[in-house]
Amino acid sequence: MSTTNTTKAEENAQPHIPSASDSEAMKSRLKESYDAIAATYNDWTTQHSSLREKYLDKLLGYLVPSVAAPSQPGHGQVYRILELGCGAGIPVTERLVNFDFASSDEKGASSFHIVANDLSSTQVELGQKRLGGSLVSFQTNNLIEWIQGDMTKLSFPDESLDAVIGMYSIIHLPKEEQAVMIRRIARWLKRPSSSDDHGSVGGGGIMLLNFGDEASDGEVIDKWLGEDKGWMYWSAWGTEKTMEIVREKQNGLEVLVEEVVSEKEDGAVDVMFLWVIARRT
Repeated sequence: MSTTNTTKAEENAQPHIPSASDSEAMKSRLKESYDAIAATYNDWTTQHSSLREKYLDKLLGYLVPSVAAPSQPGHGQVYRILELGCGAGIPVTERLVNFDFASSDEKGASSFHIVANDLSSTQVELGQKRLGGSLVSFQTNNLIEWIQGDMTKLSFPDESLDAVIGMYSIIHLPKEEQAVMIRRIARWLKRPSSSDDHGSVGGGGIMLLNFGDEASDGEVIDKWLGEDKGWMYWSAWGTEKTMEIVREKQNGLEVLVEEVVSEKEDGAVDVMFLWVIARRT
């Protein structure tokens, strides 16, 4: 599940904006929307994936460089990665599952275990058809585990994940829930040199998330992407408050990237998004 910018006509619409107390009903409606517009959304994402790929490359640069040197922690590691709002796997899940460690890991022993979550059952089904649901690459050992449902209902042991990715997905939550998710993600990320049952050892886990730059208690568009069933909801704390939450001492996060980037939809509307990469310390 993810989103992008709005057109002028959509921006001027004034539909009912649900309150945070309407969270469950809002998420149910979001699911219906993403189920209904899956094909349109996936076509759009395919054509507008450059920023996703840019920041995924940044994340991978922080996450996997140690496998290039067998003497460094991380060689032969199973990297457990949670993707929030995976959609049908375009392009992030697909990039991860096809990531080949062979060029940097002399034994080709490292791999990704990707937990791909989305609110939309249609998107998850499309992703499973597109990418499979188990050992999906004969060239790599990378694995996908699909989980359909509300990201706020997910549960993982503390210090169990090497990375969490959420592109254009957490912004669909009421902003109060966004703060809760940031704190939960921080707990899920591994501390430096923590290990799991597979013996993976290395630097602290890393999160890649993006948020709305301007504060908003909630914004609704009734016909996003020109779709009659394209009802959408977003909210944001704004950059300053979001970074305050990320940097809360209890989270133990070191900010590696903090960038506000302007995006255009069809060359029409500029919308600013905050991109954050942070490492667990």
